[in-house]
Amino acid sequence: MASTDFQSVLRQRMVDTIQAFMATYQDASVQKDASLINRNSTSNCTRHLLPPSVTEAFNLPSDFFFDNAGIEAALASDLKVLKFEDAIISNLVIDTQALRAAFTTISKIRTDAGERYNAEGAWMLYFKVDGTKVKKVIEFCDKDVLVRMAGESK
Repeated sequence: MASTDFQSVLRQRMVDTIQAFMATYQDASVQKDASLINRNSTSNCTRHLLPPSVTEAFNLPSDFFFDNAGIEAALASDLKVLKFEDAIISNLVIDTQALRAAFTTISKIRTDAGERYNAEGAWMLYFKVDGTKVKKVIEFCDKDVLVRMAGESK
């Protein structure tokens, strides 16, 4: 019974961490503080982008990933012209033994010009043993939306 209780507590921690992790985009927009993007990540968290057409579109090596400083810099650039208003999480699956979660999102994005559009993604998060921090992110991105966002951030 104690193991089941621990698994339930761990699962809830992971859910809370996922919600807080996704909220960082909106919070960073509201507070105009890109550093918030890393508040639920370990200091050595890596963020990987899929499919390969995403890294190809930006002329990045196939094994490219963002470290915390890189993702913060990218978000800081985005926040100059974009605001993240919401991220709706769906299809959540959590594996407490593997310390991983997978889910899809629809994020609402608004440009400074007032245009709104959605960014859809699928995420795989890897957690610390207690479920309170994310140590690795794999994001399956909508390449066309990322290219659009990058164009607006220039």
